[in-house]
Amino acid sequence: MSIQANHSSPTIYLDMDGVIANFIQPFFHLADHYGVVYVCKTDANEHEDFFFKTIIEEKIFEFLPTMKNAQKIVALVKEMSNKYRLNVEMLTSANTYNVEVFNEVLRQKKAWLEMHGIDWKINLVSKNHEKANFAHKQSILIDDSASCVEPFAFAGGATHLFVDYDSLETCLPSLCESILNNKVA
Repeated sequence: MSIQANHSSPTIYLDMDGVIANFIQPFFHLADHYGVVYVCKTDANEHEDFFFKTIIEEKIFEFLPTMKNAQKIVALVKEMSNKYRLNVEMLTSANTYNVEVFNEVLRQKKAWLEMHGIDWKINLVSKNHEKANFAHKQSILIDDSASCVEPFAFAGGATHLFVDYDSLETCLPSLCESILNNKVA
């Protein structure tokens, strides 16, 4: 269900959940509310019905709080985009192959971005590893999940495993320069 990237343009791909939108806190709050024991992401297959309920009934992605420093992250990415003449697009995952749920996640994430004044194109993939389909020698993925970053890097893109704003601020300029020189970092 993902769309292929435009491999001709230098592009920064920015993840949403865990980078600018806080998914974990509301998700675990709902799990506690519904009495679902959800220890880690690998429990998703075991609790798929609960995951779908958070999307369809609770509209979780539409109303996520922002991550700490989300505005600074967006501003930094805009600054680098302008300085290095790079496209910026969101690249995020629905974590499902269910078409109905996928489409609802897309609607909610678009609404979240609009509510927060972010007008970058959104690319939604079904599963994390599919973000690698967007990798090319002039692309950067900023993501908080190794299950996204590692396949993207293997497919030829530059990556930043997001931990905090300070590390992104330090690394992003050199990543931008490296992709423009076709030297993937």
